Amino acid sequence: MGSPGLLGLLGLLGLLGCDRTPPELVIQREALAQWRAGEARLSGGDPDGAAEIFAEARHTLDHPVLTLWHARAVAQGGNLVGAISLLDQVLKHPDAPPGARYNRAAYLARLDRPEEAGPELALALAAGASSPLAVLSDPDFTAYLGHPAFAFLPDSALIVEIEPPPPVAFLGSEITLRMRLLGLVQPPITVQPEASSGPLQLVSAVEDQLDTPTGPGVELTWTWRIAGAGTITLGPLQITAGDHHTTTDAIVIEASAPPGRSPPSLPPPQTELPSAAAEGLDEPGARLRGAVLEVRTGPRDRITLVPPASAPEVARLEVRRSGRTLWVLHRYQGGGATQRVVVAAPDGTVRWEGVPAVDPVRPRR
Repeated sequence: MGSPGLLGLLGLLGLLGCDRTPPELVIQREALAQWRAGEARLSGGDPDGAAEIFAEARHTLDHPVLTLWHARAVAQGGNLVGAISLLDQVLKHPDAPPGARYNRAAYLARLDRPEEAGPELALALAAGASSPLAVLSDPDFTAYLGHPAFAFLPDSALIVEIEPPPPVAFLGSEITLRMRLLGLVQPPITVQPEASSGPLQLVSAVEDQLDTPTGPGVELTWTWRIAGAGTITLGPLQITAGDHHTTTDAIVIEASAPPGRSPPSLPPPQTELPSAAAEGLDEPGARLRGAVLEVRTGPRDRITLVPPASAPEVARLEVRRSGRTLWVLHRYQGGGATQRVVVAAPDGTVRWEGVPAVDPVRPRR
């Protein structure tokens, strides 16, 4: 439910320090002090006591914000019909806060009157009281999201845009899956395939945290190399962001290779987020997970392995913010013999040097 606006009252705060004020400002100062007392009662779990104080404040000063708070206290006290009646008074005022209509819609929904609550909510959203996506998470309305009166709301609070790889690929080529999560994107974020198989080797993963008109978003990009012939299946993908969840269709790719080329033994492909992959590893820092060496660095740091890994870097996982790289997780296959890792800044300054920590191998998320 929308919080009552306070701009009309907060503008009076400076009056509390005045030594000499005209009579009308004395009245406003008294009303502000009463509002503070009522808000304290409401926050302290005494809605009936708060309602009495707000009623006295309204007698001191006729102001729509005070009536809005009075309605809130009455509603919390269990008298939703009385609260709606008070909001009707607020809405007659030319300076009625947008939250008044939103709260009226919420109280109608609590009274199981969705036919009235839906149109009222639509008017509140048009006035800027909240966003359609935020409504989908408001417990006052969740029971009625499928009701015809709420058909103006979006179907899901989590919007997923996918750019899949091509349906066919050849040995050695790279394929990319790009995904944008928009709407109410809140951590933790997971992208988990229900099933995955096929000769894919991860090359890179990028998690780009975005600022969008609807709030925080994220763009995820995975790039794999085709390691052999066969059918590659990824999904359906189960996607979660906070309390919101959606499912995408499975991605199927037919990979081909010259005759007689057997694919190497690889684990099933995963859609791991870089932030989850680096969990528990400081930046800068290094750890061993089985035969895989992981080194977390800044975007331009240089890495020295002693002795060198038996194979070059196999994957690079990045976290970005609006396109700017924040940090990188480097993975080396065959790094189990590494005894020392040095991470240096571009100017040669050593940022980290030490023996990689041994981390238990955990299931990839």
